[in-house]
Amino acid sequence: MSNKLIHKESLINSGEDERTVPLVPRENRPRPSINQCFHNETLNNSHEGGGTVPRFTQNHLQNTMNQCIQKAQKHKGLLTGIILFLLGCLYYLPRFLMEGIPHYLNEDTYMHLNRMVGLRNVWKSPVNFLNFAHNGPVVNIFYPWLPMYPMYVFSRITGSYVTAYKLYYLLLTLVTLYLSYFSLKKISGSSCSALLFSVMYTFSAYRFTNVFRRAHLGESICMTVMPLVLLGLYNIAFGNKKRWAPLAAGMTVIAYSHNIFLLIASLTIGLFTLISIRFWTERKERFLSLCKAAAAAIVFSLGSFVPMVQYMLSNRLYTPGGSGQGLQDSAFRLIEIIKKSFRNEPVSYAVGFLVLAALLWLIIFYLFNIFRHSCYKKNRAADCFALTGMLIFFAATSLLPWKLIGDHTPLYFIQFVWRLNAQSTIYILTAFCLYFPRTLHSSRIKGTLTCLIIITACVLHGSALLTLHKEENTRIFEKDIASGDAITFDYAPVEAKEYRSIHGYTLDDVLINGAPYPAEISLSEDGTFYTAFIDAPDSGTEKLTADIPVFRYNTQICLVNGAETETLLSERGTTLVELLPGEKNEISIFYKHTTMTYISWIISLCAFLLICSQRKKMKIPLLPISHTA
Repeated sequence: MSNKLIHKESLINSGEDERTVPLVPRENRPRPSINQCFHNETLNNSHEGGGTVPRFTQNHLQNTMNQCIQKAQKHKGLLTGIILFLLGCLYYLPRFLMEGIPHYLNEDTYMHLNRMVGLRNVWKSPVNFLNFAHNGPVVNIFYPWLPMYPMYVFSRITGSYVTAYKLYYLLLTLVTLYLSYFSLKKISGSSCSALLFSVMYTFSAYRFTNVFRRAHLGESICMTVMPLVLLGLYNIAFGNKKRWAPLAAGMTVIAYSHNIFLLIASLTIGLFTLISIRFWTERKERFLSLCKAAAAAIVFSLGSFVPMVQYMLSNRLYTPGGSGQGLQDSAFRLIEIIKKSFRNEPVSYAVGFLVLAALLWLIIFYLFNIFRHSCYKKNRAADCFALTGMLIFFAATSLLPWKLIGDHTPLYFIQFVWRLNAQSTIYILTAFCLYFPRTLHSSRIKGTLTCLIIITACVLHGSALLTLHKEENTRIFEKDIASGDAITFDYAPVEAKEYRSIHGYTLDDVLINGAPYPAEISLSEDGTFYTAFIDAPDSGTEKLTADIPVFRYNTQICLVNGAETETLLSERGTTLVELLPGEKNEISIFYKHTTMTYISWIISLCAFLLICSQRKKMKIPLLPISHTA
C-alpha cells in the first residue's frame, strides 16, 4: 500500500476533507528514508492483520552490523595481525603438546640442537668443546649462526634447550606469516592476495618438511626471508627502483644462514632477471639498482665470508658436497613428483598439494587466455614470477641430465635436486596470488574462496602432522642435548676421515707414543677451554709427545702449565703437544677469533648502519602498487 493511500485513509478516519489539504508536486516531495519506508510497511502489515517485526529490533540489528563493518575496516590491520598470529600458533602448537623433540633417521635435528649449545662462547671463539663429542670442529665458522642466536637467548631465558627450540620455530613461523603478508601487500596492494599468499606459503609442504621432519634450521630461516627477496626483485624490475633494500636485506640473512641456499637463490635471481629484463623500463638504472643490492649484501655478509675463506685457505678440511650421481638420485620423475605432491606427503620433499594446485591453475589460466585470445589485463611481474617458478619446478625433476650437470659444473655443491623446491614454491605461489583474486569480480566470492583455501591449508597441515606422527622417530630431551654427543663429520681435518664410524669419530683417548694413556679431562663452563691433566712418565732425555683428541686448526692456542706451546697436526687430525717428562702436565687448548674476523664484523656492521642512515634521510616516494601492461 502506498503512502498516498495511507494518507487518504487517515483523513477519512479523522473526518477531514482531503481537498482541504494542499497538494505538493511530486518532484518537490522529499524521498522517504529507509526507516520511514520500514515504518509504513509495518503499518500496512498491521492493517492487513499480518505479523510485525518491531522497528526497534530491525534498526538495532542494522546499526550494529554497520558499526561492526566500520570498526573492522578501521582496524583491518590489527584484525589481520591477530588472524596471522592465531594461524601461526595453530601451525606449531602440536610440537608444544608433545614431550621432547622428535628426531627422524638421518635428519639434522640433533645437529642443530648441538649447534645451539655451541653458541655459548661464539662471540670470542670459533670452537666450542661442549658439543660434537668434544672434538672441537669449527662448525660455527662454516655453519653461519647469527640468525639462530635468538634460539640460544631463549635457552638462557627459559633454562631449557627443548623449550628454546620450540619457541624459536614458533617465532620463525610467525615472522614468515608477517613478512609474506607485508611483501605481497606491497607488491599487489591487495589485502586478500597478501593474506592468501601468507598462509599458502607458510603452510606449504616443502616448508613443512624443513620445519617438522628434516629440522633443517638454515633452510627454514632462508624461507622466512625469501618474501623480502621477491619484494626487492619486484621493486628493482617493475616498481620503485630505489627500493632495493629488501633484496639486500633478504640475501644478507640468507648468507648468514645457509651457504647452499644462498647459491640456489642467487641463481634463481639471475634466471628471473633474464626473464624480466625485456620488460624493464630505464634498464640501465634498474640494473644499477640490482648491482647496488648485490654489493650491499656482499659487504653486509663479510662477517660470514671472511672467516670461512680464511679457514679454508689455511687448513685442509673435509667439506660436505654432492656429486653428479647424488643429484641424479635425488631428481624424481615428473609423474612421481605430481603424485607425491597430490598426496601432500610430508616425507617426499615435493612441493605439495597447494603449490601443485596453484601451478595447474596458472597453466590453465594462461592456456585459456591464449587460445581465447583474451585481452586480460596482464601483470608482467606476475608473468615473470610464474615463468621462473615453472622452469625451476620442471628443472627439479629427472627431465634434466643432473648427473652430467653435477659432474661438470659447481652445481654438485647443492647436494640434492629437491632443494630447488623452496624456490619454485615461493615463485609459483606469488604469481598465483597476484592473479587468482583478480579473476574473481565478486567480493563475496573472493572472500569465500580465500577462506576455503585457508581452511584447506590448515586441514592439509593437520593431516601431514598425523602422518608424520606415525613415522618411527626418537625423542630428544634435555640430557641428550647437554651431553654433546651429536655427530658431524663436516669441516674436520681431512686426516680424521680414516677414524670415522657410524657413531662419529673414534677419537676418545689421549695417546702417548701411540698408546692410550690415562688423563683427566675438564671443560670450561662455556666450552672455550679443553684441559687435559696428564701425569707424564719420566722418559729421561727422550721427548714425550701427547696426542690430545681435539682437532687442530692453525689458529689453535695451547698452554702447558701456563706457558704457550706450539702444537702439531697428528695423523688422525688431532693435536700433538710436547709434555714435560716426570711432571704433572696441565694442557689447556682454546681458540680465539682472528683479527681479520673482527675487522670483517666491524666493516659489515658499519656498512649496515651507514646505509640505513642514508636511506632514512632519502625521501623515497611510495612504492607503486603493481605493474601492468
